[in-house]
Amino acid sequence: MEIFFGWLVNTSLKGSILIGCILLMKGIFKNKLGARGHYYIWFLLLIRLFMPFAPESTMSIFNLFYNEHTNMMTKNIMKYDPEQIIEWFRQGENLLKTEGVTDGYRVFYEYISILFNSSIYFKLMLIWFVGVVFLTLYTIKMNMKMYLDIKKESVYAEEQTLQILENCKEKMQIQKSLPLMQTKAVETPSLFGLFKPCLLLPIDMEKKLSTKELHYVMLHELAHLKRKDITVYLMMGFLQILHWFNPIIWYGFYKMKQDCEVACDAMVLSCIGDEECKNYGHTIIHLLENEKKYPQPIGMAGFLGYKSEIKRRIKMITLFKKNTYKLSSISIVLLLIVSCTFLTNANTTNVKEVAVDINELSSQKEDVLIEEENEEVVEKKAMLWPVPERTKISSPYGERMHPKLKEIRVHTGIDIPGPEGTSIIAAAEGVVIHAEDLGGYGNVVIIDHGDGIATLYGQCSEILVKKDRAVKAGDEIAKVGSTGAATGAHLHFEVRKDGEHVDPIEYVMQ
Repeated sequence: MEIFFGWLVNTSLKGSILIGCILLMKGIFKNKLGARGHYYIWFLLLIRLFMPFAPESTMSIFNLFYNEHTNMMTKNIMKYDPEQIIEWFRQGENLLKTEGVTDGYRVFYEYISILFNSSIYFKLMLIWFVGVVFLTLYTIKMNMKMYLDIKKESVYAEEQTLQILENCKEKMQIQKSLPLMQTKAVETPSLFGLFKPCLLLPIDMEKKLSTKELHYVMLHELAHLKRKDITVYLMMGFLQILHWFNPIIWYGFYKMKQDCEVACDAMVLSCIGDEECKNYGHTIIHLLENEKKYPQPIGMAGFLGYKSEIKRRIKMITLFKKNTYKLSSISIVLLLIVSCTFLTNANTTNVKEVAVDINELSSQKEDVLIEEENEEVVEKKAMLWPVPERTKISSPYGERMHPKLKEIRVHTGIDIPGPEGTSIIAAAEGVVIHAEDLGGYGNVVIIDHGDGIATLYGQCSEILVKKDRAVKAGDEIAKVGSTGAATGAHLHFEVRKDGEHVDPIEYVMQ
């Protein structure tokens, strides 16, 4: 989930940049793109948001935002995201805070502690997840309500209206069967349904429109059907739910739907001929006079679309020429250029090569402990003893009887007692990813050593390093103290390997 959320945020930011580029291109080229060009360029946004990964290229626009030094450090040292590593230790911190809590409330207390003491990253991920669930349920409810309303309050259209539909299907060269229903569930002609679409007309629509106007309305909805716009709308709805936190993505899809309606108008006009363009425009205005605003399910394509775009649609209709529906050469070239620059990621080839060289050099300097057990060789990173002046362990790693809860619990590290102010050193080289209070651990330093190994130094009286600082083995990083849930001055020292707590004694050399 954490990896997916990180990818989602990254993709959302890149999608926002792409939307800005699309709007800029549309503003520069305007009529030169043609109706379909203005619409199809938005499909690059759909592709970008759905892509699980993208090829790296020197042509990518995202090379401008790529920090070579930061990414080199990440590839060299960080196997896991820093926030993810901190979450490993928060699990142990929550155990410390349950001391003295009765059995009946302990589980509830631990869940609440995880929620309120988690990192900002985790809280944001939780908020995003709640938003996704809410919008998903709301969308399902709205579509189900529309489906039930149509089922309850719909009647089949009269024979004369059905004949108009058949004539329109023939003109659009559509062979697929399309039910035609009249219902109170809609206020404007609409196409509804993904697998079994049906054409919906408001009750008594044939009395409000002339035969010719009804003809234009059906052609427009058939254009949606032929272009498979319902499928596209569902894809947009799905992505809007995932990216609900990004108003730029929502605005981009709002503009895409507007261009979809314009493209449908252009398709209809290419079928009916230039001489009928004026009448088609009057039909839109006529329907607009009686149209009421209502929530539209994501699986529905209406005739009017957005009122704010009616002026643009009417203007396009008056200027329409048949060749404007064709995809112009400018549109094709622009689509290729934007694809090469926005559907690729920053080029990191050179950085990867440097990172490999650094790993090779650092591996030559690492001390390795080799233990033979049952004829198996186990390699582990050698670490220095974190409190050089004190070698006594007051509480070892492993299961022990909890002094207050009177039950067997796992002690995830070792406790090294010493006078307050005694020096604490980094057990191995790495990068400081946390240097502040961490609940029951008190003042804490967490170091990422790479290869999924991280160490924690808790209960400190003073922290001498800052977050993101690179440290070497033996560097002084803190002072022994009794902060947090400590009952006396000591260092609580933990080692984690790929998220699992391990016995620190197996890694340190006294």
